[in-house]
Amino acid sequence: MSDYEWTCPGCQRTFHRMFDNMRDWSGTFQIPDDTGTKTVNTLCDDCHREFIRE
Repeated sequence: MSDYEWTCPGCQRTFHRMFDNMRDWSGTFQIPDDTGTKTVNTLCDDCHREFIRE
């Protein structure tokens, strides 16, 4: 993975910073996973929107 690509830990989609018009949100987020919750430091705009609604 290059510096221009990143994978959202929430939805597992890979984004390309130069070509995808998707904002990444930095911070500390507790998101649900198979065993309860996990802490992540970056979310895509879609996952961040879902996180804020909860």
